[in-house]
Amino acid sequence: MPSLVERLLQVAAISLSQRPTSSAARRRAISTAYYAVFHAIAKTCADELLGGARHDSTEYVRIYRALEHNTLRKVFEGKKGLLGQSAALRAIGEATNQLQGARMKADYMPPIRNLFSRVDTTEWIELARDTVRSLHRLQSDERRVLAVHLLFRERGANEFR
Repeated sequence: MPSLVERLLQVAAISLSQRPTSSAARRRAISTAYYAVFHAIAKTCADELLGGARHDSTEYVRIYRALEHNTLRKVFEGKKGLLGQSAALRAIGEATNQLQGARMKADYMPPIRNLFSRVDTTEWIELARDTVRSLHRLQSDERRVLAVHLLFRERGANEFR
């Protein structure tokens, strides 16, 4: 049975293929493609921190739901730290931020005819697919770094004074 992430990517592609001239369908496809990546990242974080925990356990749901869009963007924008030291994490971050920007444009811009072309939409869906594949190829230490940086805020030394 396909995972939620695989199904979201399928829905994005189907939305575009069934109504390729519809601006609304192209917007929906881009938004759905971003959410596929978002859910893939949330799953990666929860799986890495909780191992074989049941997906319906309170702990798993809590970790999965801890991921926030704004934090995701800010962490991936940062060029310092451990995320910046891994080419794979840097590429995932850049792609995720690009997809998030496209999703916000798709979801919140006023009705503008052909805001996204069919070719652009196809490219966004493919970027989402590639990003999910890249997440699957991460080494355990990279997944752990990703989870810790995305789910726990950094505290400065001044907080203890």
